[in-house]
Amino acid sequence: MTLISQLTESEIVLGKFILNQYGLNAAAVAAPVVLSDLRGIQDITLEPNESIEEIFHQGAGNESLEYITEIKWEGSMIITGGKVSQIATLLGLTLGVSGQYGIPHRMDPYPKGFVSRAIYQNDGATLIGYELLIDIILKNIPLLSGGLDLHNLSIPVKSAWSPYFLIGASPVYDKFAGNGTLDTFVLSDNPVKIENQANSEELVNDYAFFVKIKASGATVGTRQTSGFTITPATPNIVFATPPPASSQVEILYCAAV
Repeated sequence: MTLISQLTESEIVLGKFILNQYGLNAAAVAAPVVLSDLRGIQDITLEPNESIEEIFHQGAGNESLEYITEIKWEGSMIITGGKVSQIATLLGLTLGVSGQYGIPHRMDPYPKGFVSRAIYQNDGATLIGYELLIDIILKNIPLLSGGLDLHNLSIPVKSAWSPYFLIGASPVYDKFAGNGTLDTFVLSDNPVKIENQANSEELVNDYAFFVKIKASGATVGTRQTSGFTITPATPNIVFATPPPASSQVEILYCAAV
């Protein structure tokens, strides 16, 4: 089962050459997980931004200053006027329930996973492509209360990971429940190798964009960089150490269209 469900007219934004659909990975534990659709998001852009950190060392009578350059990705999310209630969905809130009648002016420290699916034309041929925006953090959410503003909103976003682009493959998002003894989980589709030279240094595995384990009740998971093996032909993922009891195991990968 693929990450994004079948397109319907009410879930898309139709332009002359492009058809977009966005999804958010916030579903409950299940395997596989189909992302919920977010209407009203017109665009999410991320560009590389260098930051320099100064580290001061002192010891044994010696002093030194070290500069570390880190690439971070920053951009914006454009939400169409009249659809800004989707901000509540991003924050896991429901307007008008339990006192949430307005959305607070705040940062959202919890990363979100987005997928954009585009149908476009190239030299007369119709193609389908995907853009994966992994671990996006909303930096500054506008103050909204009472009637929702009908103007388009631009929300700053950032991520430690660059966007991934898929052509000829579709993203799949599986979520499992750890019990402390189970070390093998069967994937819902057969992973294919991810080919993207620009992102090769960020991939922790040839077959997965990320593998995460979340503790019971946690909102943020720990990204696993080792200690697991993915066998695409089976297909399964095997952990050297079984994920803890009540934990959530998440894996994002791609499968052939």
